[in-house]
Amino acid sequence: MTDATPDPLRRRANGWPVLPLRIFLAALFLFAGYAKLVYPHFLDPNSPIGFRASVAAARHGTPIGGLLGPLTDHASLFGHLTAFAELAIGLGLLVGLLTRVAAAGGMVLVGMIVLSINWSGVKEYTGSSGWFTSVDLAVAAALSVFLLGGADPFSLDALFWRARLRRHAADDAEPGFRDNELDESRARLQGRPYPDEPVTERLPAPDENSLWNDGRSAERGDYAQTRPIAPVEQDRG
Repeated sequence: MTDATPDPLRRRANGWPVLPLRIFLAALFLFAGYAKLVYPHFLDPNSPIGFRASVAAARHGTPIGGLLGPLTDHASLFGHLTAFAELAIGLGLLVGLLTRVAAAGGMVLVGMIVLSINWSGVKEYTGSSGWFTSVDLAVAAALSVFLLGGADPFSLDALFWRARLRRHAADDAEPGFRDNELDESRARLQGRPYPDEPVTERLPAPDENSLWNDGRSAERGDYAQTRPIAPVEQDRG
């Protein structure tokens, strides 16, 4: 984008170089959602490595631990919702449809994981691990690219946006339509003068023996002439 770029195009700032990043993030979320649905222990409430056990362990000593109570009470419901949310985010990123919405949803989901399940690994610095090596934070930073700049040109969002620009350009090229054209046309069809026109009347055709008869025929409409009528002032008394 340059300074000469029209304002409507500035809304989509990302270009072709971000396409590999978008495909990678889409594959990451699609695989995560698919794995949660097919992994036999993820939705098992009695599994020590399942969704319920992981959330229950994060209820103590994490920033959002107090909000995780409903997740442990309804582990199967929220486990399925998490899996389907990851699939929806991955699909939106893959085809580039509602890319900003998909990126925002992914950042919220990743943020909840960072502040709960993975909080202990993010907050502690051990020399080889810490917040700077957190995969979740790296994914959130990558998603911010699409939250701020939208999808690249090879996406459904860009396709719909180009179609919208062409439609607006076609509408601007058409002549404008005045609101009073309908009233004006109706008045002309009914033989009434339009308010913007002077009021006129038709001059009578002279008699055959009239002094003003110069040989023109009234039958041919030679005397279809009009003259303006002076407006009658209303009595304001």
